[in-house]
Amino acid sequence: MLAVLLPIAVLNKESNILIPIFYGAVYWKTFPTRNLATKVAVLTFFAASAFVFGRYLAFGASGGILQYHLPDNLQFLTDPKSWILWFTPYGGLIPFPRGFNIILITPVIIILYQRRSEISSPIFRLLITSLVLNVPLLVCFGFRDEMRNLSLAFIPLYLAILSTAKSTLEWSASHVEGTR
Repeated sequence: MLAVLLPIAVLNKESNILIPIFYGAVYWKTFPTRNLATKVAVLTFFAASAFVFGRYLAFGASGGILQYHLPDNLQFLTDPKSWILWFTPYGGLIPFPRGFNIILITPVIIILYQRRSEISSPIFRLLITSLVLNVPLLVCFGFRDEMRNLSLAFIPLYLAILSTAKSTLEWSASHVEGTR
């Protein structure tokens, strides 16, 4: 199934060829067994093929492959107003927090911090690896708070949050019951 899903993930223009590195992070303790090394090599082949095919389809499109935004991003991130920005994507009627809005980031950080012991080791390693690779790339080459530039961290982040969801819901229910 991964061999089918990986090329689809790589064809997304926000993803790239670094995805197979994350497989190594997931299997850190057992890697490199011959069987696992073969699987990672096959997945890397599928990912590389999809990546080259995507580049072929985009050949001649306007725009550059990489744009350096570090000075602009540092100015944006050090401005306190940047952390409370909103925009109205739904017909101009429903305001929604921008990517780095503190309202979006705070709950994720709290859940991951309070429930970190419930996140399985492979998922936690995958999350940390993806953030270590993605955050510097976002700061240097992303544009301001375009969270889509963290796309390689989304799957491990979702997995980490979902792995804590059951206990978080149970904790919330017990606290609601305790206040009645």
